[in-house]
Amino acid sequence: ARGRDSASLHATIAARGRVLLVQSCRQESLDRLAVHRRNLEDCRALVALAPNNRTYEMLLAKTAFDAGQEARARGQTEEAERLVSEGVNVLRELVARGDASLDAQCRLAQSLYFRAQLLYEAGRTGEASAVARESFALASRTVEAQPHHPAYSETLAMVRGLLALIEDSEAR
Repeated sequence: ARGRDSASLHATIAARGRVLLVQSCRQESLDRLAVHRRNLEDCRALVALAPNNRTYEMLLAKTAFDAGQEARARGQTEEAERLVSEGVNVLRELVARGDASLDAQCRLAQSLYFRAQLLYEAGRTGEASAVARESFALASRTVEAQPHHPAYSETLAMVRGLLALIEDSEAR
């Protein structure tokens, strides 16, 4: 990614995304995690070229989340948690500096939800509960702001379900 400008980095990331989509549709074999990792490197370079660029930061967070999901699908839970945490940290910074749209806040709630799932599956219910509660607070705020937005409502419902599951396991 060294020596490349933001336009070429962005174009490369988009092209890889199209490759992932086409390969999935064709059910062809592809090392998806390797593609996500290359995109993540390029996203980090984009953010380094344009610090505090919300679009690039959102792309970095999404790419980290996608890579985390792929790592989880491969059973690499520690790697998945590390990757998802990277995206969570980027989104938290956006929210902290007041530069986060409701969509960004919802993305943070979704990322926290996924991280809470990983923690729960690892048997770390106390940590999972705390992360899920943080996700619930964010998801609740997005629904309060736009009650009829389907993604916000769906995120809140998913988090509620996970919290119920965690609380049930803690009660046993």
